[in-house]
Amino acid sequence: MPVRRPGRIEWTPSDSDEFKVCPPQPFPGIRLAERFRKRTKLWLAKQEARGSRRVVSRMLREVCLDTVDQPCKDETGFTTEADCVKRAEEPGTRRATIGHVAALAGVSAPTVSRVLTGSANVAPQTRSKVEAAIDQLDYRPSAIAQALSYGKTMSIAAVVPFLTHPSAVHLIRGLIDGLRASRLPLTLYDIEEPHHRVEHVEVLTSSHPPVGMLFALNPTPAEIVAFKAAGSPVVFVDADVPAFSSVSVDHRAAGRLATQHLLDLGHERIGFVGDLERQSSGFVSSALHRRGYRDALESARIRPDRSLEQAGHHGQDYARTLALGLLKDVEPPTGIVAASDTQAMGVMDAARELGIDVPGELSIIGFDDISMSAFVGLTTVRQPLEESGRIAAEILIAAIETPGSPPIHERLPVDLITRETTGEPRRKRRKARERRETR
Repeated sequence: MPVRRPGRIEWTPSDSDEFKVCPPQPFPGIRLAERFRKRTKLWLAKQEARGSRRVVSRMLREVCLDTVDQPCKDETGFTTEADCVKRAEEPGTRRATIGHVAALAGVSAPTVSRVLTGSANVAPQTRSKVEAAIDQLDYRPSAIAQALSYGKTMSIAAVVPFLTHPSAVHLIRGLIDGLRASRLPLTLYDIEEPHHRVEHVEVLTSSHPPVGMLFALNPTPAEIVAFKAAGSPVVFVDADVPAFSSVSVDHRAAGRLATQHLLDLGHERIGFVGDLERQSSGFVSSALHRRGYRDALESARIRPDRSLEQAGHHGQDYARTLALGLLKDVEPPTGIVAASDTQAMGVMDAARELGIDVPGELSIIGFDDISMSAFVGLTTVRQPLEESGRIAAEILIAAIETPGSPPIHERLPVDLITRETTGEPRRKRRKARERRETR
């Protein structure tokens, strides 16, 4: 191991009341190493006199003292190239560092850094030696060190609209699961109003952006430019952005699947309850569900009736109000496709309020398959929300670890989950019963 300076020690109040030793820097020479040994022993003696040796002695010896006893010939502390490789490959040792690579290649650490960043100011022969050393030691640059060197905030930022809604909670659960191994903190940014979006994007693309970002909205052209200028990896969830990595589902196909399910049951007068298409929050899934709904009706040679389509703000209460308008019509629909499970539950509330039997008089289907859907028996189109979050987090961590890697686009499947809120329309059941009786 290379000879090192003592680490900078910081104390932070906590339950364990321990000291934190910051990573020490390479130590240049054996004479200073001897001086360091004396200073450290004197410092430990003072700490012991103060009663603090218990909390710092073991940590200092692990980080610093065991390194000065290593015989060293040069700045790295390695006597030969074989010794360098041997120590880097010893079981239980820390993974190779930039100092190990520099020692094996016979160059300085800044030269290795220039090779890693793709700088042109490196001779081809030197570059080849450094790359060979990197391969031999299986060196992986520290994402944390790189981020700090570029002035970035060591955290992951996730922008998720309507943070307290069930679908958002499922997505965040997946994000947390995918980020757990990285040990990077996650900061959540909620969007309830249009101005929240503007404020958050300005903060995240400032002079100190986070090391990585997850954005669960369809970006505007101006936001794409801002994210590119920030320089941090960005993964979009539930949006297709060619220039960035993304994880999404085919919402238009999901709308067709939901509507086709009602058509297969014999429904012809089918309504739709979704979000306002022009709201500036960035949601596009509802609009795509509506297009899929119209596609399915047109394929069945049923002309879409715009009076059966209702749109409003996202939420269960808003959906209930919209559904009341549909169900009080002279000729109400026999089935309703809702753009989300939350809105489908609002439709169920309206049916209950009007005394309409579900699914006897009205079939209801939603989208997402949140936890409550199974509890209320809601038929829905399942979107893998937690899996989307987990995969997005894994893609982001990979992008942080390998800067400059090409974008990855994941398209996840959707599934029809049939439960108790859909069935044949009463008219169709009555005709089938009459046919059986005539036989």
